Amino acid sequence: MRFSEYKAKGEDPLGMLVAGFSDAMTRKLGDKSCEDWQGWDDPGAEHSNNLTKDGWSVEEIRARIRAQLDKPDGGDPVDIANYCAFWWNLLQED
Repeated sequence: MRFSEYKAKGEDPLGMLVAGFSDAMTRKLGDKSCEDWQGWDDPGAEHSNNLTKDGWSVEEIRARIRAQLDKPDGGDPVDIANYCAFWWNLLQED
């Protein structure tokens, strides 16, 4: 159902958009967690599937976002949003 249809029913289309997108983000992150991708919440830790041996640096996250955007199809918006969430998380710790 399109979000304009939710609005026509008196529901909050923005809330539905955010809820749906965050569910997609959570599912994808859950899948990666099962593959032992770690380190986003502990930049100094060493894990087998860290993006870098020193953890998830802002520079590496930004490079991953650019790599997604440079794909012929523009990348996966869910992957981009998840990388943005990791980036946001690192900024919260400063």
